[in-house]
Amino acid sequence: MIEAETLRAALPGEWRVLASTFPMWLSGRRINPTFAYGVSPGPHSASPTK
Repeated sequence: MIEAETLRAALPGEWRVLASTFPMWLSGRRINPTFAYGVSPGPHSASPTK
């Protein structure tokens, strides 16, 4: 299992979807989707910021 502190250091930032088999990403309507993640105060919390 990954330690919480490792995730706190690695997760925040902007992430891109490079490949997917999830139907909502295959319709062609979403081009270059990104997700921005930040760290909330708490022992095990990370949440999308967008």
